[in-house]
Amino acid sequence: MKRLYWFLCMGLAVTVLACGAQNPIGSPKESEPAGPDNTDNTENTDDTGETAEVCDDGQDNDGDDLVDCADEECTTHAFCTDGDGDGVTPEDGDCDDEDALIYPGTKDLCGNLDTNCDGQLSKFCSSCLDVLNHGKPNGDGEYTLDPAQDENTFEAYCDMTTDGGGWILMATLQSTATSQNQSIWTDWSDDWFAMDHGTGTDRNAPFTNLSTVRLRPLVTKDATLRASNPVNDIKRYHFGFTQNLWDQWNGGWLSQSVVPNTFVQVIGPFNNNQVEVSSSIDRTNARLARNNGHWNGGSAIFYLGTGAGDHGDRDTEGLGLRYHVGTNAPGQYGYVGNQRVQTLWWLWFRE
Repeated sequence: MKRLYWFLCMGLAVTVLACGAQNPIGSPKESEPAGPDNTDNTENTDDTGETAEVCDDGQDNDGDDLVDCADEECTTHAFCTDGDGDGVTPEDGDCDDEDALIYPGTKDLCGNLDTNCDGQLSKFCSSCLDVLNHGKPNGDGEYTLDPAQDENTFEAYCDMTTDGGGWILMATLQSTATSQNQSIWTDWSDDWFAMDHGTGTDRNAPFTNLSTVRLRPLVTKDATLRASNPVNDIKRYHFGFTQNLWDQWNGGWLSQSVVPNTFVQVIGPFNNNQVEVSSSIDRTNARLARNNGHWNGGSAIFYLGTGAGDHGDRDTEGLGLRYHVGTNAPGQYGYVGNQRVQTLWWLWFRE
């Protein structure tokens, strides 16, 4: 009897051990999910299978009472580091951690930007100089401007390098070394500079311009009109404008020429006792800007520094800086400096 009882007990033990190998006592049933509180954490685990901290969700994911960047797991996470070196991390509110000019509390830059991360866009810059001083300049190129700050924006080409930068391309013109028609219009009317023509951002266009009315809000005593050619070897600077004088772009007027008893029909704020011209941006050797404008003496010519006498073929200022272009049939030759040359030249404006 004793021997039979012993075999029965041993058989029961083997049976229990065999069953326990498949489902040890104390382990969860196969139908129960693994993890604390029967929670499946497989979507947020580290290499050891434990719950990892999510560094930018405002939660204590791993249960160590440390949230986001306070957790040592997040010390190198992008949300917790200052990627652009402006002293502010995304955790602290930097809305663009790849741009050191953008962070909470900084002054908003012009240009329809949100640089202080308050969710509000700034106004467009008023001029190329405004972009240079209060915006985000990105070298020479096209920028959206709003001189009157009235949301009447337009695209302009900005020279951000010459003479300190901040110049708006106002017009392009094409001079020629021979007598031929170079204009794309039948005539330069008195209101030519008072409206847009062509593509104002195209420096290579033979004739194009921005309306001078657009630039009127920028005209101050420091405003300068620069004429230059592509290689910038001939530059002339006009200054001394007022807004009332600037309005003379919008309509021609007669001024007595250097030739007795003849008159020049002038477009623009020239041939007066205020506007001067110089060969230098610092205004040295300045003199009154006489014999500038538009001569309607049988054929249309726009010129700066060329007299109406002798068929317009002389430098009346003695600066060697004349710009002269024929505009309609019968075509007229052009000048850049003292040379007849076929080349582009530009008018630039800076307040």
